[in-house]
Amino acid sequence: MKVELHEIEERKNQHINDLMINHETAFREMKQYYNDITKENLDIIKQLQDKYQDVKLQIQNSELVVTGLKASVLELQGPLAAQRIEKARLEKSVANYDVNAMGLRNAKGSLEDI
Repeated sequence: MKVELHEIEERKNQHINDLMINHETAFREMKQYYNDITKENLDIIKQLQDKYQDVKLQIQNSELVVTGLKASVLELQGPLAAQRIEKARLEKSVANYDVNAMGLRNAKGSLEDI
């Protein structure tokens, strides 16, 4: 009876030891799994922060370009307005020339008839 109790107790202790080892192994694997996930997430966060900084810098550069282009447009609007006025004046001059040329032809034709 004592031998049987002793064997049962040894099996019980062996079973407890096996459970503890299995538990430690499972816990270590689970801990490693979550540590890996955390590391990957931190890497992703760092990459996204770097990308955010790049995009932010591109936006600043684009705003500088837009500001420069707006200034160029404002600088060119003055000469453009002057050229438009000159164009209108020249178109009137061409129209007057056509009228004067036609009048001259008519006058020459009238002189020839006389």
